[in-house]
Amino acid sequence: MAKKKKKGGGGGEAKVETAGGLRWLITYADMITLLLGVFIILCSGGAPSESEMQKLTVAFENVFAIIEGGGGKTVIPGPVGEKVLEENTGLLYNSKDLAGPGALITRKYTQSFKGEIKKGEMEVKLIKDAMVIRCSGALLFEHGSALVKPEAYPTLERIALLLSGISNKVAIEGHTDATPIQTSQFPSNWELSTVRATNVLHYLIGYAQRSGFDNSKIEDFQKRLGVFGYAQFHPAVEDPYAKINNRIDIVIYHHKTEKELL
Repeated sequence: MAKKKKKGGGGGEAKVETAGGLRWLITYADMITLLLGVFIILCSGGAPSESEMQKLTVAFENVFAIIEGGGGKTVIPGPVGEKVLEENTGLLYNSKDLAGPGALITRKYTQSFKGEIKKGEMEVKLIKDAMVIRCSGALLFEHGSALVKPEAYPTLERIALLLSGISNKVAIEGHTDATPIQTSQFPSNWELSTVRATNVLHYLIGYAQRSGFDNSKIEDFQKRLGVFGYAQFHPAVEDPYAKINNRIDIVIYHHKTEKELL
């Protein structure tokens, strides 16, 4: 069967092909224009400040997890990556003060004590107007004793680093269970809880002194710390005899309410 000839001949068909073939050029031109606009905006903005970089880092941290390579090293190169990894561990020395409650702050502090928390020896939680670092009595002391165990020194040193890097008021609270104690050193649980909290305070301050902090910083550290002994009268659980009630609570108050609370 003979093929029908197209109207307009070969010349008309060539014009249609040429017009269709140039459509990619419009898309390409649009893309180049957009890229040019992006580069102009980037160049006109100037170099970002350190605070802007920190905000950008936090924004990315909320979206992307920090992936660690072999040996626990961050895969993000350079000082920005090192700072992100340092903050993720919770070692916030010279960090911003705790201005209010937040899940991010709690997560950072929790990561500082992953081993102790996994063993059930510590807990980090938010309460109204404060954050609490809770240490079990078994982690810090022998039964019936107020002397800090040497095995607890590394944990208290990490706590000292955290507290020295902020300017919040801190209460060190000693608690016991309802089991009575009556010794020549501790006539009641009041004395036991208070002396335990005081010994924790002395270790924190002693570590700051041994670490070479200047006198003004150590004095400021001492002014922000307070000691309280509550005996068995503020149990952590309903059962007053539960061993979990033997504890030291390190309460970090948020700035907006510390004047009312202390």
